[in-house]
Amino acid sequence: MKHSLILLGTAALVVLCITGSPAQEKYTLTYRFQPGTTYLYADTSRSNQTQEMQGQEMKMTSLTTMRTRIVCESVKTDGAMMLIASLDSMTAVMKSPMRDTTMVMNDLLGKRVRITLAPGGAVLNRETIDSLKVTGIMARGMSMREAVRFHRMSKDPVGVGSTWKSDVVDSVDMMGGKMISHIKMDYAVAGKAVCEGRSCLQIGYKGEIAIEGKGSMMGMDLFMEGKGKTSGTLLLDPAEGLPVQETSSTDTEMTAAVTGQQNMTIPISSTIKMARLLLSVAGGNK
Repeated sequence: MKHSLILLGTAALVVLCITGSPAQEKYTLTYRFQPGTTYLYADTSRSNQTQEMQGQEMKMTSLTTMRTRIVCESVKTDGAMMLIASLDSMTAVMKSPMRDTTMVMNDLLGKRVRITLAPGGAVLNRETIDSLKVTGIMARGMSMREAVRFHRMSKDPVGVGSTWKSDVVDSVDMMGGKMISHIKMDYAVAGKAVCEGRSCLQIGYKGEIAIEGKGSMMGMDLFMEGKGKTSGTLLLDPAEGLPVQETSSTDTEMTAAVTGQQNMTIPISSTIKMARLLLSVAGGNK
């Protein structure tokens, strides 16, 4: 009888704990950029790269700082957003055994790209509005300004502890050719956090990357392939569907094969750490 009373008492406590705990709050994650609204972000990218050419190892580092402007032109009936991305400023500091240099990328400033973004994070279309008539490193920098990472959101409502996956194939113009990336990502909602006065969800992610592409450089054909890993943390305002802060780290091992006047294979190892912070929201619905 005594044991029965203990079991009944334990069961009663369990029931009280369950009924006394509120149901976990769920969120439907979508991007919700508002028409007529301008979003200004501060972006920082730090990279360390090691490459080997003809038996000689070369190490390079760079620090790139940008102010990225995203203007929402309109929102379609299906929720797709027409976004205009451009740079307000961009400075790159590069160090290598050959030379140290600081470049202010004035030719890139104000050059616009129109992006059609689905609410769930899929980029449906890209359209260059202002073409860039330069070559070399400046042209390679052009792809950087449009590399606004939009994450694939969960199709189901999420709460703290929820997980989901994404599998995305994308491409970007590179030196007269294309670089194709295949990214498989795992996401998990780690908790809640306050950032820049906004109530956010803290979303961690990690993934694997496969890369291949081709282009041309100084009259020679260039073929690249490789793989890598990426991880990071996104702070998202779920009420406004707005990325507020993000940090990420990406490690890649690639091989570049050059054919033409010279034939060579160049192993390239790189680590890139990126950070993004929402600076301001102006116009429209704040």
